[in-house]
Amino acid sequence: TTTRMCLNTLSYLQRSGRIGGAAALLGGLLNLKPILGLREGRVEPYARAVGAGRALNSMTEQLRACAASLPQGRVAFFHNGAPDSVDALRFEARRLGVQESMTLGLGTVLSAHGGPGVFGFSFEPAHVWQNFRAY
Repeated sequence: TTTRMCLNTLSYLQRSGRIGGAAALLGGLLNLKPILGLREGRVEPYARAVGAGRALNSMTEQLRACAASLPQGRVAFFHNGAPDSVDALRFEARRLGVQESMTLGLGTVLSAHGGPGVFGFSFEPAHVWQNFRAY
């Protein structure tokens, strides 16, 4: 499973104590958009992009890499007030031949830590989805 999420602002990470005030200020001035991933159940920084356009391009490239490495995979998109970004990712997934997808609202815990404008995806092998459907 590959999960990536792009944050729109660093202020919520600062409020939750995940980063310091100087880092949040500098990131805001530079318009940095952190891209986070999950590794062994932990949220870790994966990449940084300057500006929303480059962040979306980076997320699209990561989605392409997932589709290339796992051609039978399925993808779930999620967001908190960023439907246009998810629509762009969904369009790319269809273009790549990803057979199934769903879009979910971001949960309250991730919304509280990430703030508004978070978007991302979780790409999983087809057998995970088949097991999920059994429930």
